[in-house]
Amino acid sequence: MNKISALGRKADVKLVNNDMEGAKAMLEEMKVMMTPIQNPRKMEGYEFFLGQISYRQKDYANAIKHFEMSDKLNVYTKYWLAKAYEVAGQKDRAMTLYKDVANYNFNGIDYARIRNEVRQKM
Repeated sequence: MNKISALGRKADVKLVNNDMEGAKAMLEEMKVMMTPIQNPRKMEGYEFFLGQISYRQKDYANAIKHFEMSDKLNVYTKYWLAKAYEVAGQKDRAMTLYKDVANYNFNGIDYARIRNEVRQKM
C-alpha cells in the first residue's frame, strides 16, 4: 500500500470515529503528497472524503459540491450524492441518482452495503 492510500484509510477511520478534525488533517497531508502527481482525476478521493465530512456536519450544499467533484462513475459516490441531494431538498435529483444506483449491475462490497436501502426508496 502506498503512502497516499494509507492516509486515505487513516482518514476513513477518523471519519468512522467522528474525528472530523483528525480526518481533515489526514486529508491535507494526502493533498500535499498528491500535488506533484500529473493526473486530472487525482483529487477525486480527496473530494469524496471532504463530501463525507460536510455531510456528517450537516453542510449539505458543501457535501454536494464535493461529491460532484468525486468519481462520478463510482456507485458509492452516486449514492452519497443522492443522499446529500435528498436531505438538501432536491428530491428529483436524488431520485434520478437512486434509480441509477438501484439499476447498477455489478456486485461489490460498496454496492452490497447500499443496495437494500436504495431499493426501498424506489
